[in-house]
Amino acid sequence: MNTDLFPFFESLSQKQLGEVFGVSSQRVGVWLKALGLRDMHGKPTEQAKADGTAVPVSVEGVGFFAWDKERTIALLQQAGHKLASEQAQQPNEPAPVLVGPFTARPSDRDADDFEIIGNNGKANVRVRGQKNSEIVATILTLAHRCGKLTGDQT
Repeated sequence: MNTDLFPFFESLSQKQLGEVFGVSSQRVGVWLKALGLRDMHGKPTEQAKADGTAVPVSVEGVGFFAWDKERTIALLQQAGHKLASEQAQQPNEPAPVLVGPFTARPSDRDADDFEIIGNNGKANVRVRGQKNSEIVATILTLAHRCGKLTGDQT
């Protein structure tokens, strides 16, 4: 790991994993379920417990399961998820050119996060809320149709 947000922790909560990957704890939960590490009730699977991915933790006498930091982060990265620190490096890349018309689609970051996709298939803008994303896509499409987006933006 490039930058360890929790250097003194051997295990992390789902919320902490979300911070590591720059997403919500709910999104991490979806990822863990997809990997077979959480069951349909949101509890660690027996396999996750047996292989040490889910580890028992006790804080002030309260017991629960947390996620082995190294093992879980490695599994999530192998599944194609990027650390927040890696995502932070992406803004140095050139911004995608706005090419209309535009549509809105849910992003993989958060349940309420949407991407505005241009005709070139690139995610141009992120918007919170489905209705907001539809409005932004409509406005950008209108600007495209009126010739206000000529494809030379930087």
